[in-house]
Amino acid sequence: MTTYAELDFEERLSLQLESEILSRTQTKIQRLKQQAKLRLDALKDRYQNSSTIVISQLPVKEWYNMIDNATVADALMDSLVHNSHRIELGGESMRKLAQSSHLE
Repeated sequence: MTTYAELDFEERLSLQLESEILSRTQTKIQRLKQQAKLRLDALKDRYQNSSTIVISQLPVKEWYNMIDNATVADALMDSLVHNSHRIELGGESMRKLAQSSHLE
């Protein structure tokens, strides 16, 4: 087993970078989880009191798989999907259509 003191400069730098990346990733994940909880709390407060518009590029059937906590997913899906009006759009992307019209 190699000790830290025995590592060369590049190996030490690599270890430090890995540690920094892991730390930043964990911080970002924690922040995203906090934001998701705040959004869920806001949806709970609005449920049956106010209208809420949700826009997503993912089909509703894929939402559950995107949430890593089954309890949160159930609460979110129950609040959003039931007692709602859904409008699902199809067709070409407006960006794609706009870009092709500029090229002509």
